[in-house]
Amino acid sequence: MESVKELLVQLNPRQREAVTYFDGPLLISAGAGSGKTRVITFKIAYMIREMGLQPEEVLALTFTNKAAHEMKERVQALTGVEGSRLWISTFHSFGLRLLKTHLSNGKSLSVLDREDQKALLKEIAASMKLKLDSDELKKVVAEISGTKRKGILIQVRAMLINYMDSRYIDLYLRYQKELEKRQAVDFEDLIARPTQMLKKDEELRKRVAAQFGYVLVDEFQDTSPEQYKLLRQITREKDLCVVGDEDQSIYSWRGADREIFKLFRDDNEGCKVIALEENYRSSKMIIQGASAVINGNSERIEKNLFTRNPEGDPILLYKAADKEKEAEFIASTIRNNTGARDFFPVGVLYRINSRSRALEDALNEAGVKYKIVGSLRFYERKEVKDLAAYLKLAYFPDDDPSFLRAISFPPRGIGEKTLEKVKEMALSWGIPYLEAARKAEREGVVKAGLFREFLSILDETARDLDKKPLDQVLKRVVERTDFRRFLTRKEEDVLEGRWENVEELLEIASRFPGEGTEFLSQLTLREGTEELRDEASVVLMTIHAAKGLEFNTVILAGVEEGSLPHMFAKESLEGLEEERRLFYVAMTRAKRRLFLTSCREWSRFVDEIPLPYRRFLR
Repeated sequence: MESVKELLVQLNPRQREAVTYFDGPLLISAGAGSGKTRVITFKIAYMIREMGLQPEEVLALTFTNKAAHEMKERVQALTGVEGSRLWISTFHSFGLRLLKTHLSNGKSLSVLDREDQKALLKEIAASMKLKLDSDELKKVVAEISGTKRKGILIQVRAMLINYMDSRYIDLYLRYQKELEKRQAVDFEDLIARPTQMLKKDEELRKRVAAQFGYVLVDEFQDTSPEQYKLLRQITREKDLCVVGDEDQSIYSWRGADREIFKLFRDDNEGCKVIALEENYRSSKMIIQGASAVINGNSERIEKNLFTRNPEGDPILLYKAADKEKEAEFIASTIRNNTGARDFFPVGVLYRINSRSRALEDALNEAGVKYKIVGSLRFYERKEVKDLAAYLKLAYFPDDDPSFLRAISFPPRGIGEKTLEKVKEMALSWGIPYLEAARKAEREGVVKAGLFREFLSILDETARDLDKKPLDQVLKRVVERTDFRRFLTRKEEDVLEGRWENVEELLEIASRFPGEGTEFLSQLTLREGTEELRDEASVVLMTIHAAKGLEFNTVILAGVEEGSLPHMFAKESLEGLEEERRLFYVAMTRAKRRLFLTSCREWSRFVDEIPLPYRRFLR
């Protein structure tokens, strides 16, 4: 094992200063690719090996289990300490450990995942004679989670009215009582309850705080206000080091707050700020271009990112006639570089999920193997399959799975018992579900008019298929079902992407002027495409999912106004600056090559890349 002196020699001067500084609170502003994980792990190793701190006295918090695992492995290699002695974990794992130690009184404490949470809420709703369809159930979960993420655990009805939808308050109160009865917590409890517990019990807070001689937080820009409150409970009298990059703060929709850096400085007046500015990942062209873009943001800790890496190629820009031509260019570029080792791995990134459809089609057509990460393939997404089900059922009235999918969304107040009656009739008479529904409607087996509107939509769709273009037929289904309004009842952070997927499906339908069965066969073929389980050299993902990763080549698709920056974000300065940070994150994933592609008006961010660092392809 190397000596501490040998370890420090491996660091640049700024990194070495960050590792060895212990004269008070420290904020490490770590630029993209500047070796922040190395700094954190070396700092922990330095405390254990040079300063004599016990491993149990150092607490390091980060945001993903993968990052925590990697950090723990590196510290073990640097110190020889057993992993079980290291307090390196996510915020939520740390919260659970506090609850098990100080709240459960030695009893087991179970954690409900999202499906467990939904099942429990559904059970409670049934006991209260409440009928919740799947969308309403998701809404309840979102209301409860949002309330708890704000640190609100009030169990008094009159006070909860100020914080959540009044329709769900009684259900929430019963849910909380059931959690206590079952000695269980949900995901949001893992932050909210420890914070509340330490705030109420000063003696307990002091005991917990006394356990740690030093606390570090990685990816500080992703910290929510509630997580910061928990952090303050255990560090009031302790040294604290936070590491992050406000230029990579891209998760406001998940509760992260870029102002957390300012709050830290305000709470720790005179704190030391060390900027890590040397990038070890990307070429000079990429770094200089990305730095010029992010300098357009205001009120940020100034960093002058630089690299000693080769100059490399300029950032290459390609504008296509449409999304299909753009995707064909991307696929052919990857295929034509198959023999170039330093071209791979390739990350094909996009701002919105719907962009993946054309890319998947083009890559499949070109015979390029790929893996899609962080989301379902376009044709497997629920809203796409829900809308397509109406078309399938109009063409194939005996398609029972499509009947069950179409009848269930948008919701119509048709419960499981009613559908069971339809299924029983279908089984008894040997007929499809759709025909059984018509029979149940005619014979008064179900409430009068219950299926009337649904059957009317299907009949109109079947008639229109012989008279109107396919995309107009689908648009009429969207109108009559009020499809978009029901999508808005889902979680807000995924709404816009789901509606964009519907619009993308309508656009695809517009390219099938003939019989719609060809269109449906394409959907079926795509649904059957299996995910690649091996290590793929070509990966498709959103920019959000790519944070923390790196690729020899990055191809960023859809670099255009309305997409990046997104149309819903560019109206406010705050929204526009987060979109600029998102663009910066995408650019700095690239090590050797960076392509930007578009099929509409170029994004304003492209104009912010100085001309010497970009070149247009013809």
